[in-house]
Amino acid sequence: MTRVIHKWVMVIGFLLGLVIISHSMLPNAKKTEVGERGRQSSIGDSLYDVCFVERHGYTVGYYGTILYSPDEGETWKLQESGTKELLTAVTFGDADYGWIVGTQGVILSTSDGGKTWRKQISGTGNDLSAVCFLNRLEGWAVGQSHTILRTADGGKSWEVLSTGEELVLKDVKFLDSKKGFVVGEFGTIILTEDGGVTFKRVMGEERTLDVEKLEASHPSLNSIDFTDDGRVGIAVGMSGYSLRSFDGGTTWEEIDSGSGAGASLLKVKFIDGCAYVVGLKGTVLSMTDYRGHWSKVCLPKSIGVNWFEGIASAGSEKIFVVGEAGKILTVNPKTLTCSIFR
Repeated sequence: MTRVIHKWVMVIGFLLGLVIISHSMLPNAKKTEVGERGRQSSIGDSLYDVCFVERHGYTVGYYGTILYSPDEGETWKLQESGTKELLTAVTFGDADYGWIVGTQGVILSTSDGGKTWRKQISGTGNDLSAVCFLNRLEGWAVGQSHTILRTADGGKSWEVLSTGEELVLKDVKFLDSKKGFVVGEFGTIILTEDGGVTFKRVMGEERTLDVEKLEASHPSLNSIDFTDDGRVGIAVGMSGYSLRSFDGGTTWEEIDSGSGAGASLLKVKFIDGCAYVVGLKGTVLSMTDYRGHWSKVCLPKSIGVNWFEGIASAGSEKIFVVGEAGKILTVNPKTLTCSIFR
């Protein structure tokens, strides 16, 4: 009996040895963490923002995804971000200097047109949802837990600002080094006219104990943008909530978004004098008169229920929209027709 057991122990040991040897001979075999933390970014990951500087395009998203295009969006390739955090927004101060923000307070910067990206010290662990730069030096970022950051040196150092309110902040837009707007929960629009030293509420209500009732009457705003001259502004948010200003953001009025019930709006962008909005349920809208007369962009049926969150222009006749499952769309601004680029 003892010999039989000894024989089987030797057989099992031999087989285990073969398994270990064969695994070590696999090409590029390496240890990875269990679960999603060890996952690599891929072309199919959802995208949250896109921007173009001259001919160069950048789009960012899930699992630290950065896609770069050197040719006005004709081709895209993955870039190394150095992080697995969700990247939520990208902007450039000029052709060389750019910034990306994401969850867990991540801020990435480039000084070589996006060839390489390096982490900056944000000073916060809160999720960041938006970033705005006027040039190579002046920038702001906003996010969860009423987070507002400001830099005057291109992100070498970030200063934490305070609005004095407990809010989730979703977007930031500065018209110049002094005048800027931040939007977020409960239909809030906050204005600063001194670069962020002080803020004042111009729209929305203060948080109450009945949060559900407050959200129903004042849906959260997700995005804000202005025309190049800073005169006309539009802010959009949940449940199709849309606001417009004709006086540079001093006063706001609600307008019909044309998105239909339940179609939350995620991003607004002025491009060549026309306002574009993207959101849930395949929402892509265009408005030329600023009066609230929206036109729907026709989408292929295969993506009619997808969400889209990023929009940018790559020239006067090519607009890119990015979103769920890594979809990249091209929109013809003249015909308001759309095709799936990827």
